[in-house]
Amino acid sequence: MDIDTILKAAIKRGASDIHIVAHHPPLARIHTMMTPLTEFPTVKPDESMRMLRHIANEEQLALFEKMKDSDFSYQLQGVARFRVNVHMQKRSVAISLRAIKEQVPPLADLNLPEVIETCRAAWCWSPATPARVSPPRLPP
Repeated sequence: MDIDTILKAAIKRGASDIHIVAHHPPLARIHTMMTPLTEFPTVKPDESMRMLRHIANEEQLALFEKMKDSDFSYQLQGVARFRVNVHMQKRSVAISLRAIKEQVPPLADLNLPEVIETCRAAWCWSPATPARVSPPRLPP
């Protein structure tokens, strides 16, 4: 079983998260619902380790071996970038991937309250500068 094939199928179905856990089929979060990717068989423990070796570099693998947990990114060219967490779960490798959109949607497309736009306009120095996380300091 190939992790790239799993990721392509999940992204094609609109998944935001993909979970690879031994003894279960791959899972995808699609529109907030955890959905088994039934076109793929149950993942065996040795397969999840092989998938990790495919997406991680030597440094990331060494950190995982030492800490039994690691965070890194993975890019599947032409498909998506992923934020990855690898950890041990029931003595097997488990992999959680969050898809990162290549294009940030415009604020108007996010259906956020109007106050967000007001705050963004008030806290930004210019359209090219990202919004500050906190409001400006008030004088004492």
